[in-house]
Amino acid sequence: MTKSDVTKSVSQINLLAPSGLLGETSPWFPLRLRRKHPFQNAGANKLIWLTLFVILIFTSARGYSQEHKIVFLGDSLTAGLGLPEGSSFPSLIQERLRADGIGWTVVNAGVSGDTTSGALRRIPWILKSRPEIVFLALGANDGLRGTDPSLIKMNLEKIVSKFKEAKVRVVLAGMKMPVNYGPSYSRAFGRVYSDVALKEHLDFYPFLLEGVAMNEKLNLSDGIHPNEEGQKIVAEKVYGFLKPILWPKKY
Repeated sequence: MTKSDVTKSVSQINLLAPSGLLGETSPWFPLRLRRKHPFQNAGANKLIWLTLFVILIFTSARGYSQEHKIVFLGDSLTAGLGLPEGSSFPSLIQERLRADGIGWTVVNAGVSGDTTSGALRRIPWILKSRPEIVFLALGANDGLRGTDPSLIKMNLEKIVSKFKEAKVRVVLAGMKMPVNYGPSYSRAFGRVYSDVALKEHLDFYPFLLEGVAMNEKLNLSDGIHPNEEGQKIVAEKVYGFLKPILWPKKY
């Protein structure tokens, strides 16, 4: 094809295109046929780079603001038994996440009376919410019922295994039994959590009710469930532990 043929073809295309799309200063105009306008080309290049920069910033911002999901899987301690809606520690952690601009959605999957055996049956439902992290805070009701620690350990390991199979990261919260359950049982119960965390290589929060348990001013009349002030302390401590996990690039 001769140069005149190319010029003729481009002219024919240009008639069908929007005005200026294939003009001589357009970046799509054949290089060999384009006249040299150094100032115009420099301006066009600046515009192209500016456009690319804006697109990059926009897509980066969208990727950062995309929300992730963490599920708090527990019992009445997690559900906020006896308290107004929004007073449970997962709800308070959600407020802190929003205030700090950390794009995570909290799902409170606390069910009063739940045990490690009951939670096993709930896992398919939990996975439907597509969490990235599960904060596992179970076993208190097992302990209050005097369940064999070896069975609690086995159930926790099964729960962790199912979440791992689904590529969900597990953070394990430890529990403790009151001293009136006897030192032998209390020690065996407490070791369950550290053993599971060590075996499964989990992020381990040693005691969910740290700084709140056995404090009359921070618990309801039953002496077991945190009141609103107690939940605030639990939320503050758990959030401090989770923050580097939820926002690792910041820490």
